[in-house]
Amino acid sequence: MQFSVNVLLARHLTTANFDDYNVAMAIVLTLSTFATLGLEKYALLHLSVFRERQDWSGTRGFLRLSFVVVISLSVGLVVLAVTTLESLLALLGAGFHVGIPMAIAFLPMVAWGLFLVEGLTAYGRQILAATLYRIVMPASLLVINLVLMQWLGHDFSAFHAAIAFGLAWTITTSGLAHYFHSARPVLSLTETGTYESHKWLSGSLPLFGYSLLLTIQGQSGVLILEVLHPSDPMVSEYAMAWHIGTFLLLIATATNRFYLPIFSVLLERGDWNAFIHEWRMRRFWISLLILPFAIYILLFGEQVLAIFGSDYLRATPALIVIVVGTTLAVLFSPAPYVLQFLGQNRLVLYCSLLSVVATVSGSIYFGARFGSLGVAAAYATPLVLQFLVMKLLMIRTVQKHARRIKA
Repeated sequence: MQFSVNVLLARHLTTANFDDYNVAMAIVLTLSTFATLGLEKYALLHLSVFRERQDWSGTRGFLRLSFVVVISLSVGLVVLAVTTLESLLALLGAGFHVGIPMAIAFLPMVAWGLFLVEGLTAYGRQILAATLYRIVMPASLLVINLVLMQWLGHDFSAFHAAIAFGLAWTITTSGLAHYFHSARPVLSLTETGTYESHKWLSGSLPLFGYSLLLTIQGQSGVLILEVLHPSDPMVSEYAMAWHIGTFLLLIATATNRFYLPIFSVLLERGDWNAFIHEWRMRRFWISLLILPFAIYILLFGEQVLAIFGSDYLRATPALIVIVVGTTLAVLFSPAPYVLQFLGQNRLVLYCSLLSVVATVSGSIYFGARFGSLGVAAAYATPLVLQFLVMKLLMIRTVQKHARRIKA
């Protein structure tokens, strides 16, 4: 569904407007990582543990704290980002790009929606959460864009696409909030909340650090190409290749949302055999899901890119590199979260930081020389090595944890 939205916008927006839209999406995604502060990943891993322990007062306190933190940070980031952006554009004499601040203005709705996706998943409503996030949101975005295009005709711009983005997220977050409230255990609604703010925030910050590094690794390519090749169609071409190639990461994220609460409960119990069984089942199912898509893109990638227009065919080599890299990476993608649940936060952050440094520096160097292909290689290679190393470290750490629990 999101693919259809990207095709629609690529065909109806000018190159400059489509560049603005892609840059706006990269900025909002990066800011949403700051806004949630890792609390959404903490909820995914620990709400199921709260339920296992029947800690209803802790659940209530954690959710209240999360709401205050996420909304407050979001509003502050909107003011800071819009002010900084307008000042920077005025300083550079680049004119006004109104679509970007308009998209940023909806950050509070996006950030709280992302938290609710993980919270609803932690309560066992994985399919419902995935449906609202991956079907209802892009479907709403598609419909709203079509309505605005029909109404505005040739006046449709990145500004209107940003409004459609915000309205779609408003619809989605409202639905998530409704179902999250109904999914919460009754006692977590009535118990007096207890607050362990320092513990929860200190636990979420490493998750935030990892999510931020992962976001920078993914979004830096578009931003670096925009700086190296301003107003060049290559930016949009690479953006579409990246969106198509990293569709596999969306599949991995969906399966991780299903399995991570299971992993956390099994690790809480110290059940090594059950953990390995679930890890292998996840690897089996993810392989069934990603391999057909990867093979199809490798064989027919040019035809897929041609949907956006003939110019996008130049991004075919970049698409193939990204698909190969993400296919290998998603097999081990839960490993960092398992390591963090077991307290190996520094290990995860160090591995991720090295990977991001390699990606950003490689994108700057190879992007200047080889364009989108160089940026794609600089993204895919460190990503694969990062997840492979963390998977090996995870196996060793989980074995030690299981032996300690049994002892």
